[in-house]
Amino acid sequence: RDVRIPELTITPKGNTLNYQYSNVVTDFAMPVKITVDGKEQWITPTDNMQSLKVKSKDPIVVVDRNFYVKSAVRSN
Repeated sequence: RDVRIPELTITPKGNTLNYQYSNVVTDFAMPVKITVDGKEQWITPTDNMQSLKVKSKDPIVVVDRNFYVKSAVRSN
């Protein structure tokens, strides 16, 4: 157990979304629902950088507000 709120950072880069958690314990992995260009999908971020291929080169990304995480979607 930990009192820190996970911080999810998503960075679009071309047709790829790079994402990871920070402010978490080692090996933390909690699935979260995101919407990319209007399509809902699940990702399972960890404290290591991961990536997801998307169709758009400039995707609109929204993290579901029902998850207890701080989130930041950074631009290219």
